[in-house]
Amino acid sequence: MRIVGRAAVALGGLAVLVQIVYPLVHGSTKTACTAISVVAFFAASLLHAISVGGVRAAAALIGVCVFGGLIVEAVGTRTGWPFGRYEYAHTLGWEVFGVPLVVALAWAMMGWPALLAARRAGSVLVGAAILATWDLFLDPQMVRDGHWRWAPTRWPKLHGIPLSNALGWFVVAALMMAVLDRLVPADASLTALPAAMLGWTWFSETLGHLVFFHRPSVGVVGAMAMAAALGPVLRRPVTRLVARPGLRGPGAWPVLRTPVLRRPVVPVVRPVAWRLERVLGRKHSNPMPQVDPKATQRSGSRDGE
Repeated sequence: MRIVGRAAVALGGLAVLVQIVYPLVHGSTKTACTAISVVAFFAASLLHAISVGGVRAAAALIGVCVFGGLIVEAVGTRTGWPFGRYEYAHTLGWEVFGVPLVVALAWAMMGWPALLAARRAGSVLVGAAILATWDLFLDPQMVRDGHWRWAPTRWPKLHGIPLSNALGWFVVAALMMAVLDRLVPADASLTALPAAMLGWTWFSETLGHLVFFHRPSVGVVGAMAMAAALGPVLRRPVTRLVARPGLRGPGAWPVLRTPVLRRPVVPVVRPVAWRLERVLGRKHSNPMPQVDPKATQRSGSRDGE
């Protein structure tokens, strides 16, 4: 699993590098950067899922986010539900059911870190909010690049995107997070790579719209909304006490760990605490008989006689 984890980090780094290049290129090269960054990010999330949750976690991610995303997007383009009426421009490569494959992979690439962040915050709604607020960056950018377009609607719009889209994203993402949370092993939690990718996504999207795409309002609104969604994750303590599983005795006392790196940082002093626990446990479970001082005095006087 260590090799898988290192491969996930390498692919995450590749996704970051391609996204750095993205605002500096134009035309077909920019479209290629879009596809490459999504595939690399998705592969990083998938391999990370394998490294922390095994094949079961990876299968759940593919089934819920990739296939689920394809189905929802296919229904959306045909019926206008749940996002509103829109259509793809057939510029993003291979399509399944009329939906670009990279769109389904994008659901999964961000769905995985959003799930782990939601677990850290204690609510799947946090993961749904992260995905929905991320789309406040994504949709205006993709519409501007000509990858899809929205039909006229009575819904109020934000940066040219109907608000029905944000509502639909939140509902669909909440369902995805709830199902993933049930299927993915409980010990899969937020570690350095998904946390870094979430942070990078927020930073790069904000910087891109403020500086390179010349759409400061998109950058400000998206940055504030996504930061608010990430707030419950950031409010949790940086460190926590967790018990070492499968151990008894002095070794079972907790060690101070960072939930991001999941490595011991400062061992708690265990021997004294363990002895104290044994003394206290003996006192409660097998109390010593009470000694009557008067009886002791009478016993002493008899011995003297």
